[in-house]
Parts: sequence; C-alpha cells; structure tokens
Amino acid sequence: MAEPSAPADAPNIIVVLLDDLGYADLDCYGGEIGTPNIDAMAAEGALYTSFHTTAVCSPTRASLLTGLNPHSAGMGWLADADTGTPGYRGDLTRQAPTMAEHLKARGWSTYHIGKWHLNTVKNDTNLGDPVNWPLQRGFDRAYWFHGHSSDYFRPAEFREGNTTIEIDPSDDYYITDDLTDRAISDLRRHKAMSDKPLFMYLAHAAPHTPLQARAEDIERQKGRYDQGWDAIRQQRLDRQKASGVAPQDAKLPARDPNVLDWDSLSDEDRRLHARYQEVYAAVVQRIDWNMGRLMRALDDLGMADNTILMILSDNGGSPDAGPNGTPNLLAGSAGGMTAEKALAMIDEIGNADTCPGYSLGWAMASCTPFRMYKHHTFGGGVSDPLIVRWPRGIKSHQPRRQYIHVCDVLPTLLDAAGVEPLAAEKPIEGLSFASSFADASAAAARREQYYEMTGKRAYHADGWEIASTRNYGQPLETDRWELFDARSDYNQTTDLSAQYPEKVADLEARWWQAARRGDVLPLDLRTQAERYFVSITEGGGQSHWHIVPPMERLLVHSAPRLFGRSHTIEVALAEGGVGDGVLMAYGNMFLGCALYVKDGRLIYEAHARPNRYVIEASTPLAPDARIIRFECTMVQRPFLGSATLSVDGVQVGEITQRRLFFGRPYQGLEVGRNGATPVSLNYKGPFPYQGRIDHVAITLDTSVYTDEEEAALAAMLASRR
Repeated sequence: MAEPSAPADAPNIIVVLLDDLGYADLDCYGGEIGTPNIDAMAAEGALYTSFHTTAVCSPTRASLLTGLNPHSAGMGWLADADTGTPGYRGDLTRQAPTMAEHLKARGWSTYHIGKWHLNTVKNDTNLGDPVNWPLQRGFDRAYWFHGHSSDYFRPAEFREGNTTIEIDPSDDYYITDDLTDRAISDLRRHKAMSDKPLFMYLAHAAPHTPLQARAEDIERQKGRYDQGWDAIRQQRLDRQKASGVAPQDAKLPARDPNVLDWDSLSDEDRRLHARYQEVYAAVVQRIDWNMGRLMRALDDLGMADNTILMILSDNGGSPDAGPNGTPNLLAGSAGGMTAEKALAMIDEIGNADTCPGYSLGWAMASCTPFRMYKHHTFGGGVSDPLIVRWPRGIKSHQPRRQYIHVCDVLPTLLDAAGVEPLAAEKPIEGLSFASSFADASAAAARREQYYEMTGKRAYHADGWEIASTRNYGQPLETDRWELFDARSDYNQTTDLSAQYPEKVADLEARWWQAARRGDVLPLDLRTQAERYFVSITEGGGQSHWHIVPPMERLLVHSAPRLFGRSHTIEVALAEGGVGDGVLMAYGNMFLGCALYVKDGRLIYEAHARPNRYVIEASTPLAPDARIIRFECTMVQRPFLGSATLSVDGVQVGEITQRRLFFGRPYQGLEVGRNGATPVSLNYKGPFPYQGRIDHVAITLDTSVYTDEEEAALAAMLASRR
C-alpha cells in the first residue's frame, strides 16, 4: 500500500499550547512582562481578540485535538476522574480522530512534546493501557507527561513514547527550555530526513503551578509589581485600548469577589504578593525567550514561510492559590500556610524547593479586562490569547475580532492545509475560521456556543451572552443568570437580566438544548475539591503492596494513597542490610513522607513545606536490625491520628493526636532511593540506601469515608483556601 501523500506544497503546522496563561499576560494583549518574541509573532501574523476555550485544561485539550465540544469528547472536566457518564469519562473519546490522526492519514509526520492530560488516571500507571496515549492517537513520536502539572526543575514522571524515563535533574535543567530543545531537535531531524510536512503539538507545562523560575529571570522582574494588581489591571486595559485589542469605551468590571484590596495591605504583605507575581512573570518571560528560539530555528531551517505557527492558552489565569497566594500549593490541606510562614520563605519563593501559586488578585489581573478566572464560565475563565503566524497565508496584520471557540481550531487547520477530515462516528463540531487568515474582516462562522464547568454555565448567541452564578451545595434552581449584550459590553460589566427576562429565558432554553445534544447531562454539581479527592474518600481498590527492590518508581496513580488513611509500612532488611539512605519515599517535600536512615539513626518524616513532623529514633539502628515498621492510625479521618515507629517490635518513637497530612502528592513512591524532588531537606536526593532491603510491605485502609468524615474534610479544605 502506498504511503499517504500530503497536497503539494502543504504547510507545516505547529500548535504551541500554554497552560493557565491569562488573556492579558502577553505584551501584545496589554501586558508588561516583556514578551518581544511573541509580540513579533503577532505583528507578523494574526492576533485574535475573541478566542474562547473551556474553563480548565483537559476539556480545552480534548476540543483542540478532536474539533468536538468538550463533553462530546468525553472530557467535561479534568482527566482526573471518571463519573461513568459519557460527557465526564476523563478519557478522550475514541469515536473521533485527533488532529494527529487526521494529518498523519493525509501524509504529515506528527510529533507531540509536553503535557497530555487526556487519558483516564487508571491508565496513567506503570501498567496502564496506552490506548489513549500520544503514540496510539496518531503521533509518530512523543516526549511527554500525563498529569495536570510538572515540576520545572526536577520532573518526576516523563515518558519517551510509551516508556517511562528518568529526567536527569542537573543544575541547568528547566522544563520550558527542555521541551523547546526537543521541539528544535525534532525539527532539525525531520528537515534532514524527510520531505513530508510535519505537525507538531508543543504543550508547555508553563505557566501552570508550581510557579518555579530561574533566579536570573525573577531578578529581571524585581520591583515591577510593587504597585499592586489594581494598578496593573488598569494599565493593561489602557494598553489594550491603545493597541485595538479592547474597544475604546471598555471599562473594568468591579474587583472580583475575594480579591484583597491592595491599599489595605501591610507593607510586608505587599512585598510578599509582589514576589508571587515577579515569579509568575519570570515563568512567562522564559516562555517568550523559548518561542524566540523556536522561531529562529524555523528561519534557520528555511521552514518559516510555509509553517502555520499557532500559540494559545487553555483557560484563564488560575485562582487555585486563593486570595493570599502560597509558597506551597499543597500545604493548604497539610498543616496550612499562614502569612508568617510565607514571609519566612519569601526569598526562596519560585526556586526548586518551593511549589508556589500566585495570589487571586494577580489571577484577576491576568484575565484583564474580563471577570473571574479559570474554573469559571464568565469571560475571565474562557477568554484566551490566540496568535497565528503563517507568512505564506497571512498578509494583513490587524486584530481579528471573529468569535471563535477552541473546537474550531482543528477544522481551521485542516481547511488551511487543504485536506478533508477523516470520516468519524462523531463528526467535527467546530467551524473553520481559515477565511480570516487572508481577510481580517471575514464573517465569523460561529454564532453560538455553550459552556459548562462544575455546574457553572454560560451561553453565547448572536451577540448576547448569559452566565450563571453558582452556589455549591444549593439546588441548580437557585443559580442566577446574568445577561450581557456582548456587542456593546464585551467584558460583561452590565447585567441586563432584569431588563430582558425573555432573552434570558430564550438563551437558557438554548443552553439546555445544547446540553442535551452534547453529553453535558446529567450535570455533575460537585465542587472541585470533591471531584479531586474522591479517589481518596470513596475507598476500595488495592489494600496491600509487596515491593521487592530494585524497582522503578510507582507513578502517582499507581501508588498507595497514604495520606488521610490508616496505613502501615514495613521494611524488611536483608542480613547485613543496615546503612544510611532512603528506605521508602512517597511524594516530595511539597507533600510527601519518607523513611530513611541518616548518620545511623532511623527517621520518619512527613513534609508539606514548611510544615513537617518527624519521628527520630533516640539511638542508632542496630547492625542486626531486620524489621522496621511505621504505623499510622487515623483517630478521626481525614486528619487526626497517631503515628508510631518501631524496630524489631520495639517502639522507638511516636507522635499522637497531631494534625496529620491529607492530599494527593505530585510524585509517586520509590523504595531504596528518592529521585526527582526529595521529601526532606535533611538529605540531597536521590540518597540511595547503602544497606540491603529484602522487601517493603504496605497495608492501606480502603474503607469508604462516612458522611461525617467527608463533612470534616470539606470544612478543613474550606478553612485553608
């Protein structure tokens, strides 16, 4: 059979997807961070002012790659849970081809680099079924990670193709640089070896939390944000008006709920909040530097003229660190994070030993001039930058104002490439906007679009929009619709619902019709936390592990979930097995625990930096020690309990009635070492064990949380936002 052949002079296609970048963070969209390379890309191409996504990452990625609305693609929420209903499987539908499958079948070579987050967590394990991994969904080559985020300096769970690999955490490693290095390497190899066009999907980890940046990049942002988010937000709108990104009569909506008043903050608090944004800006500026490298590589290879280069973000800026921001996003459910604790770490925030998230006020500024942010169906959650550069196909460079949804990207790229889509059980739902490449004033193909995220809803049709407020725990009927005339109020500042109730009723009815067509129903009205932690609270699953080293790290979704449940860890040492080093490590210093021996003493440490508790044996480990046992008994789940440490049946330490940790770490479980990011600052990873381990046995309580325990968990999480 002859290989498929692309049309003559077919373009290369490179889609660069950023993670949690807000609408106004790039300078060409009003920002001040310093993004000259992306600005040049916009000046040479087309900048879109009315591009829309979903409110979190996995649904956007599913829509981008399939041309379907998110629920039609099986991804109504993150690829972290499967509710069992078609719209919320957390697994990319196999009833529609991906962009890679369409293009590969028509003669393109296909490359994926970076974040995936499109297959269910049960298959993101050491023994997972790769049916929905990149190589099985049309990509020839893939260098990637599955989950929602990655450490920037010490990634833990990468794959080359279908094989888990260990990243060497050298002092010079940084993930945005690494992914760009791989992209450039693939471009060079492809140019040398093939005359086929290529499709590359480069999905950066940045600027998703943890916000980690190189020290020199942070230093360049020093002092830029001392004036606070209210001033930055106004300045961004002023620049948007000056450049034509925003209408001249646009005004800022009221400050988003729960955003702190900058003028009311103490000098110390202002210094802390400014640091968070300095780090975020450093992460974004490093993206821009790498985009410059990528564009220069295209120029050097003679590929730039006929390459469609697209950059976009997956949702609005992230509110996940709450009003106060945090040096450790995982500490909220593991001891909490006070302002005093954060200030003590201020000069470290952004380095490899922190897991920061910026303050809610900066998320609001990221999404200027819109309301709200990621997770929300108001404009701030679903309005994002989109820039396309294609010298051969884009000649005029004024802003494009067509209303576009992310599901429109796939049919647009196929249209521009001159290929017909493959037949599919689920036909493409997106509409091509390729006509806007040549004609900036081309009519918009999309007239209406629905949105839904954790019960929050919105609908756009013919210049009108409704968006719902959502009170979790209350019936859907208590939600209130707000109505906006997007033709004169594109950023939703004036609610017209009382003035035009018949328009609200019409748009709500159309939302329900779209929901019935698109697998949005039945709605899942649980909170983000309820969805995210259900894998811990629902119980069931494996309760016993028997691990004989050496063995590769158990990935996060393969490992026993130790926090918030009673468990025992028993380490059997072989004869002559005593030595220094890590016996077992689960997670890392942001949320994790480890059994280790240092200077001959046995230590158990649980760490959610800066919160930690330690059991240290009072005497050195005897040379003939055989059985080391750690036992955690939950007195009241999820977080009150006691812990004991023993050697050969003799207790050597305990902690009782402490507020024990709860949550899901970002790193899995290892025996005999602690690679990637270590659990403890008391040793430098991987700190391999110098003795001999016969085996490790772990037993886990897998009973279901009671209603009372779930209520206690909800109260704890609410108190630590």
